[in-house]
Amino acid sequence: MPKALRKKSLKQAIPEGVGTSAIYCRKCMELKKPTDFFKAADPLDTNGYFSICKDCASKIYVDHYLFEKNLENAIYKTCRVINLKYDDAVMSAVKTHLETQGKTDDDPTTFGIYKSRLAASDSKGGSNIVVADMTFAESNNNYGDDDKEEVIFEGAESVKEFWGDNFSVEEYRFLEKTLAQWRQSYSCNNEAERFYLKQICLKLLELEQSDGKKDGILKSVQQLLKDSALTPAQQTASSSGKGADTIGAMIKLIEETTPAEYYKDKPLFKDFDNIGAYIEKHITRPLKNFVTGSRDFNIAPEDDSEYTEYDVVEEEVIQNDQKESDLS
Repeated sequence: MPKALRKKSLKQAIPEGVGTSAIYCRKCMELKKPTDFFKAADPLDTNGYFSICKDCASKIYVDHYLFEKNLENAIYKTCRVINLKYDDAVMSAVKTHLETQGKTDDDPTTFGIYKSRLAASDSKGGSNIVVADMTFAESNNNYGDDDKEEVIFEGAESVKEFWGDNFSVEEYRFLEKTLAQWRQSYSCNNEAERFYLKQICLKLLELEQSDGKKDGILKSVQQLLKDSALTPAQQTASSSGKGADTIGAMIKLIEETTPAEYYKDKPLFKDFDNIGAYIEKHITRPLKNFVTGSRDFNIAPEDDSEYTEYDVVEEEVIQNDQKESDLS
């Protein structure tokens, strides 16, 4: 008897080790453990967890920070995307934590720190806190681009295209000046070199504006220098060997393949290849005959040494033989 056809299940298979209580992330579209999600802030999340996992939330924050270059703006816009409450008071605790741990603002764990600090601050108010109190609400500070004053200066369009739209005139000036200084010492001929030099300049701007501990930023700069092979040790190693004796090798090649002119005898190699005699014989003399009507047909070789003594003797023998044959 033919087997009965069964409708294929469209339910996603639960990965091994996740367990039966796996939660679906609508951002990365994967099933993950409940511990991979933040506690819910929106009452619509009836399972008690966010609809996107911690990793995806961290990636959203990092993307916003790379564009904004500002901690408060990046946290605010991330909260707006995932519907989480933004609190200015919590931001102070986040900054203190980052400085204490020596972390930079673009650290992927920054948003997780904000979420935990936010939960801790709300728990201090008692157990009457409702879930709806943790949802996002527009701030009076209006974080974002709506209130940002447009920066206008000569060449602003190309500068903004390279660095982004989120800097002041002074910051653009610092970035352009720093990039020009680095380009004087290091090449910037391909996209990889441009990328690393750009990131280094951005980190140096962040270091310049940092009021707290700068160890984390310095570590980021050092890592960028290491990844791009721009550390002093790497530059010294790359410049040794052939690169160091390039000029010496070129001078050696010139000395071995071309005549070296002695300074007290300038005419010695004035026309080493005898170009002047060639021009005189094949250009100047025929033109003179054509224009003036002269009959200068002396085309004797410039150097008689090419005719050996043997050739002259042989010519005389041939002429004598010819005379004898005529007499007979």
